[in-house]
Amino acid sequence: MKYRISFCFMAIGFGFFFSCSGVNTQVELEKSRIQYSKPQASTKLIKGEKVDYELWVDKNKWEIYDSSDTVFIDLRNMLGSQGTGLSHVLSHNSGESMAIIQEIQTATEFEILHKTLSESLSTGKGSIVSEDIRRVNGSDILYIKWMEDLGTSKIVWLSYYLSNKTGHMRLAGGTTEDLSADYEADIADLLNGLVDSNLKL
Repeated sequence: MKYRISFCFMAIGFGFFFSCSGVNTQVELEKSRIQYSKPQASTKLIKGEKVDYELWVDKNKWEIYDSSDTVFIDLRNMLGSQGTGLSHVLSHNSGESMAIIQEIQTATEFEILHKTLSESLSTGKGSIVSEDIRRVNGSDILYIKWMEDLGTSKIVWLSYYLSNKTGHMRLAGGTTEDLSADYEADIADLLNGLVDSNLKL
């Protein structure tokens, strides 16, 4: 199956515990002036199970797996405790990129989410490439792009974090560095389908 190629780097590369401590931090995140919106081709809807969000997906590019699917179960088992809050797994139809959605029923400030990832990366072989706060479909979303060096390959991750009164969630898509030029646009389109369902658009 095509998704097996991506599973290897997902299980190794996505090893960041998603629970956040709530410790204050002085990180200042820059706000982007660009307005991001859902691509017209994204017509398949995923709704949050624990956190109020919607994700519009291009079904011609992404396959969606939930907790009843073997793909989801295999990845959850590989991630173990690192898969806290896992609600959906998405696989690019090429089999060379995957995305994951995690939901936690605790509202958390963007600075804390940023610090949690930064601290996780500092203990391994990863680094943040870029980050900002974006206006996506009418709400503020934390964007972080990071790189992880697994020794034999490097993984590029693009992620959106949304936090509201129901909790927070992370949507992250990744691929190998050598394929990033081919898949980053599709991952970005996937991210831009994220909507805070508390907002009336």
